[in-house]
Amino acid sequence: MIANLLDKISGHPPSQAGFAEIVQREARKIGFKETLKFEPDQFRLAHGSGQCLFLANAYRDYIASKRSERTAVVRRYVQILVANSVPYEPTLDEARPMMIPIIRNLAGILDMGRSRIEEQENPDAGFRYRHFGEDCVELLALDQPDTINTLTCGPPEEWGLTLDQALVIARENLRDATSEGWEEVAPGVFRGAWGDSYDPSRALLPDVLERAPVKGRPVFMIPTRDVLLVTGDRDENGVLAMTELSHQAFEASGRWVSALAFTYDDDGKTVTFAAPWPKHRERQLDLNRLLRNDEYAEQKKSLEALYEREGRDVFVASYFLRDQADGMHTVSWSAWTEGVDALLPKTDRLVLDTVDRRDKGDLLVVDWDASFPMIGHLLKEEHGHYPPRFRTQGFPDATVIAQLSSIE
Repeated sequence: MIANLLDKISGHPPSQAGFAEIVQREARKIGFKETLKFEPDQFRLAHGSGQCLFLANAYRDYIASKRSERTAVVRRYVQILVANSVPYEPTLDEARPMMIPIIRNLAGILDMGRSRIEEQENPDAGFRYRHFGEDCVELLALDQPDTINTLTCGPPEEWGLTLDQALVIARENLRDATSEGWEEVAPGVFRGAWGDSYDPSRALLPDVLERAPVKGRPVFMIPTRDVLLVTGDRDENGVLAMTELSHQAFEASGRWVSALAFTYDDDGKTVTFAAPWPKHRERQLDLNRLLRNDEYAEQKKSLEALYEREGRDVFVASYFLRDQADGMHTVSWSAWTEGVDALLPKTDRLVLDTVDRRDKGDLLVVDWDASFPMIGHLLKEEHGHYPPRFRTQGFPDATVIAQLSSIE
């Protein structure tokens, strides 16, 4: 409490624990009666029967806001807390006009699954979604007056609908609510300007993207939950500008969705767009590494919490990001330590930490892709993790180490 008072006087942002107290006080002000328990490892407030409010996004929004707007930010998230604490079980007829599709980051969904389910073989057990791209998924939600109620487990059984059937209804609702809404934010680059929390969801409607006056086939990005960008596949400058705008969106918000660029094939199916220009591909990779840095950090926390509950001794290796020598791009790396049972992230570089080399201060750094033919048999990709994790199956012997040393 004293620390929170000092923060208030000095104008410094509160600590995570201090922010949790701010949210709890606001909840009490509006009459929320349930017991709230702050769980610092997961940075969330637990309440009810297994329900919780994750605070990471609220904390980022709070810090990024003007001081005069911060109370409103807290109240918005408290409203979500209250709405989710009251069971809402509409009939199909009541729910039909509220159904809406949303696109969310896959890694975040899997982390949520690990946090909600104590014992499971698959982190997304019980969750129902449809893959939209490699790193993001489409879910069903209800557009309620004060909150977006995400149905992570899909439509209730009593509705008699499959997830696919419900998402068809949701997409039609979104299409009906979509008027002209493109705003040019750079030459040849347009941003969705509907401002109703569902701009990224309109990436699910190819006909809406085709309304943007771009050069060639629409290419689009959904970096965060409130940003949809589109340009044309024949517009080199437009693709680069769209990528740079996505970098800016990442820096301004922690509510990321995807680092990839997408387009539609002739059948209207979403496919990843591979820019034909090397400069663009490098910036796209930088963006991907930036997102991976956050995804792997959150994944590490949720996995460590899960393994602690299960009593398993597994080291979850960190994902590190640093600038390359040219100062323009980044490179990712992780460390594989001899004799340690570990889960490694997929990185550009891999540091092989052997006892002999460690004593000499001479660590072996190898390129992941180039070395994988020699070490891949010792790395088993674990099911159910995104971004991917590889379980170590021993360590390279002296012969392999010598071979790897020759291609440093």
